[in-house]
Amino acid sequence: MFILLYPEGGGQIAANLLVMSNRIAADIGLLFIAVVWGSTFGVMKTAVADVDPMLFLFVRFTAATMGLLPVYAVSAVRRRRLGATDRPGLAESFKPGIALGLIFAAGFIAQVEGLRLTSATASGFITGMNVILVAVVHSLLIRSLPPIRVRIGILLATAGLLTIAVQKGLSFAPGDIITFVCAVFFGLHIVATDRYARSVDPVAVVLVQAVLIALITLALSVLRGSIADINRIPSTALLAAIYCGILATSVALVIQTAAQRIASSIETAMIYSLEPVFAALFAFLFFGENPGARTLVGGLMILAGILAVNLSPSRHAVPTESYSRTP
Repeated sequence: MFILLYPEGGGQIAANLLVMSNRIAADIGLLFIAVVWGSTFGVMKTAVADVDPMLFLFVRFTAATMGLLPVYAVSAVRRRRLGATDRPGLAESFKPGIALGLIFAAGFIAQVEGLRLTSATASGFITGMNVILVAVVHSLLIRSLPPIRVRIGILLATAGLLTIAVQKGLSFAPGDIITFVCAVFFGLHIVATDRYARSVDPVAVVLVQAVLIALITLALSVLRGSIADINRIPSTALLAAIYCGILATSVALVIQTAAQRIASSIETAMIYSLEPVFAALFAFLFFGENPGARTLVGGLMILAGILAVNLSPSRHAVPTESYSRTP
């Protein structure tokens, strides 16, 4: 109606409304991913209580591979129909995928091993520190001190980590330290992804990583002897692995790829900063976890540090791929 009454400006108004609706849809998609990723901490902690973590990861990334294969096949067919045969495909993504997959495998192994020894809430907040670690690594690479707001964020997050991990007698909780190692590897994965992101097909490179992690965890399951239990995995653990593999990996990848064509890196970072909040919420509501005052205070300090880094005027200097942490 507005276009009919005001034809001169109606087209522009319609275009602006379309852009706005696309941005809203992108933000909703990113929020959905943050919710799903937040839910996986409690889901994984419950599963690895009954199943060897390596066996769980093997099933998870096998499911992820099965979910990614049709996505890649569709994108490959579409590329051929469009005549875009010069674009990078699976062959070009093999070496980068192997390099990234090794780093990512170390991160996921540390995450599930840490989850056996710490709460889902603590794991969510500590894992979220990977965004801050990206800022640290980026500053080291360019040999420059990070801006003051980033430094404040680093101090807040470090204080939060110590608040969660340091126990009586000044000893460290092993699960929290292992989880911090996970955050370090996730941060390194972010930086490494930025190096390769512009020269590879995103679905192909994630597919290579998923296959590699499935093979690595299969080998570790064989070495541990847990592969013999694959036919005796409890149904709840099996559903958890499929949930994490399909929804938190394959579906999340497709949504993220589409959403980040519209949403800015700052918008994406701010929405993904809610992931540890959802991890704590799900752990409390559905898994009966009472994190305690110390974990909550430390978690809020980590969250404040993440927000300080994301709100920094230099946020654009941190790789935009910082938010693609989950295949």
